[in-house]
Amino acid sequence: MNDNGSEKQTRDNAPPTPPLILAFFLAFPSLLVVIVPYVILMTGFGYQVPFHQVTSFRFFGTVPITGGAFISLWAMWDLLVYGRLKLPIFTLKQLDNGGEKYTFRGVFRYMRNPVYAGICMLLMGQAIYFVSGTLFFYTLGAFAALHLLVILYEEPNFRAIYPQAYADYCRRVPRWLPVWEKIMKEEGVLPL
Repeated sequence: MNDNGSEKQTRDNAPPTPPLILAFFLAFPSLLVVIVPYVILMTGFGYQVPFHQVTSFRFFGTVPITGGAFISLWAMWDLLVYGRLKLPIFTLKQLDNGGEKYTFRGVFRYMRNPVYAGICMLLMGQAIYFVSGTLFFYTLGAFAALHLLVILYEEPNFRAIYPQAYADYCRRVPRWLPVWEKIMKEEGVLPL
């Protein structure tokens, strides 16, 4: 209980994520990375370089496609399986001194929005692979929309529900791009 008599909000006693949000969570990435790019490419909307004029350059797009898909799927797996259908994904550990420690798992240890970052990476890879300027600008628009979703909706909600835990998380973990030196140290590749 808090000083004011109300029960402290933790992840364990938080309500489950509503089914409509979960359905959106699963359908939205498919819409962004499969359906819209497919429509753009099949309708010939915008400028595209003909395939016969493209050499091996287009295969540089396979790296961000693969990486983005891996990051997004890993994050979605952690959210759905280990997160027990609750957002954000963390566990609260009570310390012996009465304090609390929040532990984040998987890719959420390195960036706060791995699903969205993976989607944008995958879209950029598609723009490179298909040599499509239209897909490139679509990727920029999708990133801008996702960034606004994060800063205007998600982060304020998480700060309201988990004030201290989410503030600590925001201080330790960057929003979009992981800090590679920190990752290498945590994984034991570089000396601490």
